Amino acid sequence: MDEKYQVIKSRSFEKSLKEIEKKYLKKNRHAQKEFHEKLQEIEKLLMLGKLMALKYNVISFPCKHLNSINCHAIKIKFFVDSIKGTAGHIRIIGIQCLEQEKFIFLRIYTHEKFQKQPPNSVLKDDYVEVFEDC
Repeated sequence: MDEKYQVIKSRSFEKSLKEIEKKYLKKNRHAQKEFHEKLQEIEKLLMLGKLMALKYNVISFPCKHLNSINCHAIKIKFFVDSIKGTAGHIRIIGIQCLEQEKFIFLRIYTHEKFQKQPPNSVLKDDYVEVFEDC
């Protein structure tokens, strides 16, 4: 299979991923396996350019921090059955850069931590970090 998009994980994504792993997955092997399988599936489909083939909820939304018309923000929602309560509702916020053919994972979080999404001040810092690196 030919990869169409490059998937990049930002520093803030990696940091937030470690927080989830430490808090919810460290002592639960079944949750670890389920979580990482779903994350790998998402990453694989994104690399193939099959964003809409995801069986998870995908939302594209405007973002005032993105000054390029060729990029837009996405939120991918999925559920990990092995994690109890709202912590099992996982969200990924990322950027799809059409011109550069990249998906950039900005942050991953649980519904328990942020009911809607991280505050704009946090996301703004994430966007700045990513665009400094690009």
